[in-house]
Amino acid sequence: MSPLGINLGVLAQPLGVDPSWFISIWDTSNTSADSSASNQVKLPLTSAGTYNFTVDWGDGNTDIITAWNQTQVTHTYATEGTYTITCKPNAPGQMKGFAFANTGDRLKFLDVVQFGGLQLVPTQGQTFRGCENFIGASISDVLDTTGVTNMVRMYQGCTLYNGPVNFDTSSVTDMSYMFLLATNFNQPINFNTSSVTNMAAMFYLAASFNQPINFNTSSVTNMAAMFYLATNFNSTITFSDTSSVTIMNNMFREATNFNQPINFNTSSVLSMSSMFQQATNFNQPVNFNTSSVTNMSSMFRMATNFNQPINFNTSSVLSMNSMFQEATNFNSTITFSDTSSVTNMSYMFNKATSFNQPINFDTSSVTNMAAMFQQATNFNSTITFSDTSSVTDMFAMFNNANSFNQPINFDTSSVTNMNRMFINATNFNQAVNFNTSSVTDMTFMFSFARNFNQPVNFNTSSVTSMGFMFWEATNFNQPVNFNTSSVTTMAGMFQQATSFDQNISAWVIDQVSNFLNFMVGATLSTANYDDLLIAWAAQAPLNPSATSIDFGGSKYTSTNPTVVTARDTLVTHFASFADGGAA
Repeated sequence: MSPLGINLGVLAQPLGVDPSWFISIWDTSNTSADSSASNQVKLPLTSAGTYNFTVDWGDGNTDIITAWNQTQVTHTYATEGTYTITCKPNAPGQMKGFAFANTGDRLKFLDVVQFGGLQLVPTQGQTFRGCENFIGASISDVLDTTGVTNMVRMYQGCTLYNGPVNFDTSSVTDMSYMFLLATNFNQPINFNTSSVTNMAAMFYLAASFNQPINFNTSSVTNMAAMFYLATNFNSTITFSDTSSVTIMNNMFREATNFNQPINFNTSSVLSMSSMFQQATNFNQPVNFNTSSVTNMSSMFRMATNFNQPINFNTSSVLSMNSMFQEATNFNSTITFSDTSSVTNMSYMFNKATSFNQPINFDTSSVTNMAAMFQQATNFNSTITFSDTSSVTDMFAMFNNANSFNQPINFDTSSVTNMNRMFINATNFNQAVNFNTSSVTDMTFMFSFARNFNQPVNFNTSSVTSMGFMFWEATNFNQPVNFNTSSVTTMAGMFQQATSFDQNISAWVIDQVSNFLNFMVGATLSTANYDDLLIAWAAQAPLNPSATSIDFGGSKYTSTNPTVVTARDTLVTHFASFADGGAA
């Protein structure tokens, strides 16, 4: 009994059936948007086909088919239901061309009893694509694929199919997407793949597949996403020769059960991006020749079990962004021969929570280090970067790297973004001798960096945002002689910075549009607060968009008329004004 409730056992080839007949089973009621009516069947013939056969529709009616688009390729039954259709060639080679290509009556096609003389157009591909109800349980012979070069998407979307695939593949050059979304398929594959050049996404989303692979891959150039989301796959892989393969990106991505040795010749591979991303069980040596690889982005991202030494020739690599992101078990040595061409290291160790190895990279070409060590909570090793003069983005670089407290001697002359650079880096307290002349954003830069208390002699002439810069940096109390002439937001800048008490009266604040919660939970000395009131009131009129300011517990000298007048000026400007009142 099939999953569709059809007793396919009785449909096996009866004695005396001509071996050239193509016998298949259809259910007319399984309609779709572009199918024939619920009491019809339309044969999936193709314009490139050759036809001269008699079709017995299984209801006592027959037609002779000589053209792919003649009216008789669609048959109307008296009642909808399940029918056995027999196509009988009138001469050899006259039943050539059969492909659903995710269209027509693909849902009506249930199974094959006998392929007989059915042949495929060699370059057609997509033979059974979209046949969601095709089971393959009754097949009694082998599909004639002689001369076929294209098997692209052959079983794509055949979600019930688990039949044999023991046909001739000696001429096939393209097997890409062959079993995509064939979620029930798990049969042995003994293919002659000596001519195949493309195996991209061959088993993509073939969620049940788990058979040994032994392929001649001497001609293959593309293995991208080959086992992507083949979540049950964990069988041996024997590839004769992968020296021609140039693309392996996403190859084992989210193949969550896979953990087999992989002895690949990768000398020609250009891309390994996301190769093992979310291959959560994988932990095998990766002794790859990576001399040609240009992209390693997300290579081990979320490969949560992986912890093998890395010794790669990286002389051609351009991108390493997210390479070990969320590889939570990874803490092995990294030996990169040469990283001088790498431009992107953003998120490289983001959430690599076990990682704590010394870093010694040539960073002369790197432009992006955003979130490089973000939430690398165990990381506290030395960082040696040859040259960071090209880096423009250090956004969240040490965000939540709460063990980190190492010297950082960076050339930051080109950096424009330091937003969240040390937020929640709770242990960090090292000198930050940065050239910040190009920086525009320092939002949250030291927020919750509770141990930080180092001089910040920054050129801030280009900075527009200092919002929450020292929020809850509870130990910080250093002079902040900033050029604030371009700053537009200081919201929460010293909120809960409980140790901070410096004179910031020299700041230019007439462009600031947002002071919300400026110093909530913090307190300036009366002397520093008095100076601030007088200097800031003198800059009136202030930005009319700045409607709220809070100086926390700071108290003013009520006996000093100049201070009182200055405070009144600010109280008048801000719709919401708060401080600690009179001293």
